[in-house]
Amino acid sequence: MKLLSALAVVAVTAMFGGCATYTPSLAKIDNTGAGTSKQVSNSITAFADEYASKAKSEKVFDMNLRDDGVMPVLVTLQNGNKFAVDMKTMDIAMRDGSGTLKLLTPEEAATKAKKSSVGRAIGWSLIVPIIGIPIAATASVMHTNKVNRQILEDFTAKALTSGTIAPGKEVSGFLFFEVDKVRTDFPSLAVDVKLTADGSPNAFVVSVPLAPLMMGAPVTTPAAADTPAPATSPTK
Repeated sequence: MKLLSALAVVAVTAMFGGCATYTPSLAKIDNTGAGTSKQVSNSITAFADEYASKAKSEKVFDMNLRDDGVMPVLVTLQNGNKFAVDMKTMDIAMRDGSGTLKLLTPEEAATKAKKSSVGRAIGWSLIVPIIGIPIAATASVMHTNKVNRQILEDFTAKALTSGTIAPGKEVSGFLFFEVDKVRTDFPSLAVDVKLTADGSPNAFVVSVPLAPLMMGAPVTTPAAADTPAPATSPTK
């Protein structure tokens, strides 16, 4: 019985090593980068950089978000006026020739990107019979929930938030837009940022056209990290 318990502990530890993890990184707008678009209007300088490609998305979010139907766009706004301006993220839109893309909240984007634990739990219960399905499922769900909380916290921390931009200051953060998972071409994207001078009822818009996007078909196979490694049999 003690041997079985010890083997169960080892197996559970190995299972966590094979489960999905989340290791994102920070991002800062590259004002001179090839993928960064810039527009100046009413003394507001706006930069926008899409993170639709697999390489860029995985670098910052540790996953290819386009496979989940999400396109992140990093936006930076610099206020060159002598007065403050107000910005609401709900008033920012991204459009193309086919219409306006839906703006997702960080919570909605994180929900689309969240990991699943069912497949890994059942897989581990088969690879390591000593762990029954209920135990494997419980352990996998706990680990996956932790990863999903990390995803939500990261998306929320990186998101562009509504607020007032003081004179000479800037704000920066990600906006998340819903896209068709199988769509590969985005030829005419533009980000429209609506702003109002502090205390004024009149709004103005800064439009930032993005470079045309031509991407390959999205990858739909599960990531290698989601598949547990085979366990070795104990020596008799």
